[in-house]
Amino acid sequence: MVSFVILQIDGTLIESVIETNEKENIILSLNNLNLVKGKNIIEKICKWDNDNYDILLYGWKTGIKKNENKHELPPPIDDLLFYGDICCFKYIKNKIKNLSIEEYERFYSDKYGGFDISSNDDISDIDTESIDSDVSIFSELQKELYSGSDSN
Repeated sequence: MVSFVILQIDGTLIESVIETNEKENIILSLNNLNLVKGKNIIEKICKWDNDNYDILLYGWKTGIKKNENKHELPPPIDDLLFYGDICCFKYIKNKIKNLSIEEYERFYSDKYGGFDISSNDDISDIDTESIDSDVSIFSELQKELYSGSDSN
């Protein structure tokens, strides 16, 4: 048994287990799981090489609009659409190893240069006082510019 992470279509992450340790049997095993599926059979989407391990994604490249997966994925597949649930596996020297949600989040963060997807940071945390100050300075400069042009 090996644990892996499922990127569900609604944007959530869950851990699951599969009874295989052979790369060739993953597709057969995944097709038998109760996943939200796309069209045709599941296939390998991408492999990211890391220093100590690789992450492989399996999913569907075609499907119906309501089953479009909402997850943003790191480059080079950041601009592609996928359908159904996406399954993430960890490999070390071509052997499947357990992958937890926490490990996946660290991998994702590393691929995006340290952005922490598990934090609750959002745009409301921006220093609005400095933005307001910049807008006020800009407005004053505009007033001076326009009032100076009327006197010519």
